[in-house]
Amino acid sequence: MTACTNNGGSRARRAVTAALVGVLSVGAAPMVALATGAAPASGDVSLQAATSDTVWNGTVAYDGEDRATFTYNGKAQGTEAVSLTPQGTEMSDVELEYYPADSSTPGTDEYYYFYVELDSASSTTWMNGTESVTYKNAKGASVDVKGNAVAKPSAIGDYAVMVGRWNGSGWDLVKSAYTFSIKAQSLDDANLFEINSSDLEDTSDRDFAYNGENGCDQVSTFLSTLGVELGGTVLDEGAGNDYTVQIYELNGKSPLSGSDWLVPGTQYVAKLSGEGVYDGLSVDKTFTYGKLNLASANIETNLFTAASGNVPSASSSLADIVSKINGVTIPGNFQGAEGLRIAIKCTGVPSGSTAGAKGTYTFELSANGEAGAKYVEGTKEVTVTYADFQADVDFTGCADGIGASDTSMTTDLSKDKPNYFDPSEIKVTYIDGSTKELDEDQYDVTITDANGVEVDADALKQPGEYTVKVSVNYTNDYDQLIAGEESFKVTVNYGTVDGSNIYVSYDGKNVPATGFDTPYTGEDMLDGIAVKSVKGDKTFVEGTDYTVEVTRLGSDGKWVAADEIVNAGDYKVTVKGISWKGTETFEFEVTPVTLTSAVPANPFAVADDVKLDGNIPSTNTVYYLNHTGEELVPELSFKDAKGNVWTLDADSYEATYEVRDGVAWDAADLKDEGVYHIKSVKITDKNFVASSTLALPNGTYIVVTNTRSFVDVPNDAWYAEAVATAKQQGYIGGVGGSNLFAPMRNMSRADVVCVLYRMAGGTIDNEGMTDAEKTYISDFTDVDEGAYYAKAVSWAVKTGVARGYGDTFGTSREVTTEEFATMLHRYATLIGNADSVDTDAVLAGVADGDQVSSYARDAVAWAVENGYVASNGNLIDPQGSVYRARVVTIAVRYQPEQLHVIL
Repeated sequence: MTACTNNGGSRARRAVTAALVGVLSVGAAPMVALATGAAPASGDVSLQAATSDTVWNGTVAYDGEDRATFTYNGKAQGTEAVSLTPQGTEMSDVELEYYPADSSTPGTDEYYYFYVELDSASSTTWMNGTESVTYKNAKGASVDVKGNAVAKPSAIGDYAVMVGRWNGSGWDLVKSAYTFSIKAQSLDDANLFEINSSDLEDTSDRDFAYNGENGCDQVSTFLSTLGVELGGTVLDEGAGNDYTVQIYELNGKSPLSGSDWLVPGTQYVAKLSGEGVYDGLSVDKTFTYGKLNLASANIETNLFTAASGNVPSASSSLADIVSKINGVTIPGNFQGAEGLRIAIKCTGVPSGSTAGAKGTYTFELSANGEAGAKYVEGTKEVTVTYADFQADVDFTGCADGIGASDTSMTTDLSKDKPNYFDPSEIKVTYIDGSTKELDEDQYDVTITDANGVEVDADALKQPGEYTVKVSVNYTNDYDQLIAGEESFKVTVNYGTVDGSNIYVSYDGKNVPATGFDTPYTGEDMLDGIAVKSVKGDKTFVEGTDYTVEVTRLGSDGKWVAADEIVNAGDYKVTVKGISWKGTETFEFEVTPVTLTSAVPANPFAVADDVKLDGNIPSTNTVYYLNHTGEELVPELSFKDAKGNVWTLDADSYEATYEVRDGVAWDAADLKDEGVYHIKSVKITDKNFVASSTLALPNGTYIVVTNTRSFVDVPNDAWYAEAVATAKQQGYIGGVGGSNLFAPMRNMSRADVVCVLYRMAGGTIDNEGMTDAEKTYISDFTDVDEGAYYAKAVSWAVKTGVARGYGDTFGTSREVTTEEFATMLHRYATLIGNADSVDTDAVLAGVADGDQVSSYARDAVAWAVENGYVASNGNLIDPQGSVYRARVVTIAVRYQPEQLHVIL
């Protein structure tokens, strides 16, 4: 994890000095160069200027590997060149700028990288006199760079990263180039689905089956209903779009023609061939073309009336009984409507009656013999009603604008006066010589929501989709049966909501429709994103009226759901309506931070103006690292251009070092004792990019030494690790501000409370005390408010960590082991982690445990039990004075890291 703190401003400096430009301009071999970033129409690039061997033979640091592969995502991407080390060890690294290969003229004697789209057939060759700039192909062979310069690419293709200096009339180029490719997204994860004509974005139906509709099993018809989605996006079919598709029999060698027929219950292969951004890709998707399953089919039946002259019976046909199967009208377009593929059997007549009586009849539908079984499976029992009269349901009066043939309506709640559906206005009639109307108690009205749950009429004023169903099964006074059933769909929403009604903000600022970018912070930016949707005087509620989905662009070019916005990359916030129609997407990018300088984050000591040897002046900053005998991989602390400080884990970068050997610098591992520079740093954490200024500035050195933290603390001392930690955490400093620790010197009460105060997050400084702080030391004659320890004493007395002796604090008195254990125990109690122990049992286990004073027994037992004192079989020495090495060892054992907020 990375951390960022703001330590004030600093400005990044360009690494190209006037002197360096002068050196690179002197002496040259011929160099072919372009007058602009665009290649000429034909022929080799003409000779324009002399090249400098320092550039031609230079070494380039890249952000990425040679021959890297990127996945197409519609955005500019590719390997970048970071810096150039010109030939000659006396030359400084040069930071490279990106040149977009447009009509603008590069700055003379400035250093750039740009891109060439590789084209082996191109007549444009990038050369140095008679020598071509080359790259390594997959077999490791050198190949000439040919092709035209382009802006940072986003299209599928192969590219070279060119590096050079613009000399005023042409390019001085580095002789070799890195290459990379942008490949199409894989089609392997594509899914087939059946197109929903009423919702073209609905990809949920992944099953394919014969539905009985005339011609549905012909290949051409099937293809017209076949959709393909990839990563939640519906792809476009057809040449020049996303893909084309052909259907094969399983293990078939040739595709089926559009006039061929699919056989239900058989497996087939849909061969997808990529087009456009998927060009050159293909994938086979196996699917089963299923049979019509009657058991799960949605079957609507007819109503029989005496007036029609038809009576349900064993001889009734499929078209007599059934009106629709899965929405396909019978007979209409349904194949085998007269029973060719579906058999029908009467299984029940009205209870207590004989055939021909009014009432409910039951029929069983199944496959019609062996021929029908090739297309149809399962059975389904359905019912039909034989009545004297058919009920006519009239919805026209239920809302304005409903016509006699309408079966649905939409209520727009955003209107001043919404047009609500009123089920109490439903009229049910039948004709017996004349039109007769039924009363409300003579038919049933049920209202269900989109999930099939029954609701009341008030729900029709709330957002949602509803079905109003009228069922009639009424016997009049003349023993005549009136029957029938009609449904009406009611959609209630706030109409269409678009970008003018939706506001997405980040940290209180609206995100523009064109998107925005924000730098990486290490924090979850999702916490700062807010969504508001308003139409008229209605403020919509997330979860009730709309949903919010956050997605991130993956390395494979696909958008995937994200539950945080932290790492650098491209993100989308998609707002989709529930109570309104519409979907709006807001895009933004988290950009990586550019780091400009680096120093060790956790040296055991830092010194300024240190003279290291006769050849290095005294105006140096030296970072001391401890020699361990192993290669050192220190955390580095980086600054960005705004002066923010970032501490990166060692696995977030790759650093190389050079050691001073006499007057020269040689590349070396950071291991043996000596004086080092950071030679280069390659950032591997994608949240950061490095400028070439990352090498340590001149006058800054790393010294690997066998002295861990202070010059009088041997590396092999038993307390060396604790002293180093205490110094690093700020618990203690050198004696009198020096690099001497004086490990065996006894500590006074004033210095001990300073250690505890620093552990608690306090800072020892010379700033004045507040009146409140002064009250806690006002009675002590031996505590001057200007003393370095005054604030620490005031804090210790206030919190109860330490007490005075009447009118003195005892600042110069030496502290015994049991006294320090008592103070530390009070401090632990203040924090809330001073667990109780069995005092008698613990002290009985130490040889001098019986020498502990009564007031200190609980505190000392607690310290012993937790290993802070008397560990590894040592004695407590309760009345012995604690020396500096022992104090910091006990303190670090208890709390190895400083608190961030003063208690």
